Amino acid sequence: VNRIGPMQLDASQHYTIGKVILTAGGFADFADSSAVQIVRKIPHTDQTEIIEVDVKSIIEKGELDKDIEVKDGDFIIV
Repeated sequence: VNRIGPMQLDASQHYTIGKVILTAGGFADFADSSAVQIVRKIPHTDQTEIIEVDVKSIIEKGELDKDIEVKDGDFIIV
């Protein structure tokens, strides 16, 4: 993305992966927008899950059903 590093988001707002990417300035020219990963801790365990999201299809094709909500503590890899 164009704005690299941790981002503080307003806790009173609901953010989707698409909204977070746009808040971070959109994708850099070399970014693979079709293979964005969300690394999420599974509650009450020491495990994490990786959710792959095709943000390109969300932004370019309007496939909003793929635009999942980002949760507190999620780590997004572009």
